[in-house]
This record gives sequence, C-alpha cells and structure tokens, in this order.
Amino acid sequence: MIAKLQGRGDTVGTVRAAKVESRDQGRLEQPIFAAFAQQAVQALLNPKCATPPLPKDMLGTPRTLYFEF
Repeated sequence: MIAKLQGRGDTVGTVRAAKVESRDQGRLEQPIFAAFAQQAVQALLNPKCATPPLPKDMLGTPRTLYFEF
C-alpha cells in the first residue's frame, strides 16, 4: 500500500503541514487506506521525522515537498 502525501516545508526544511495528495483523496473512503494515510501524515509531522535531509540548495525558502509512504 502506498500513500502519496504533500507536505509544506519551512525555510529550514521542517515539514509544518501535510495532507494526502488530491490524486489519493478518493481512496480515503477505504477505511484501511484512510488509517494508513493518517498515520503517514502524522509521521511527517512528528518532530523526530519532520526534518528530512535536504540538499542545502533547497533550504532558505518555503517549499512544497512530495512523499510516498
């Protein structure tokens, strides 16, 4: 199972907001996928995981980041 997520990173690369991408929204009607996707969103927002290792040239400006779980 794969959930496609969109996160909004701040200037230091920390994810501050996350949601399921629009192309996976319809799958949220499936209870198992909805639970899986919600856990993936929570993982992105967890302080231990919210700062992915990004190249220095990606820092300094807020960015939209895409993830697959």
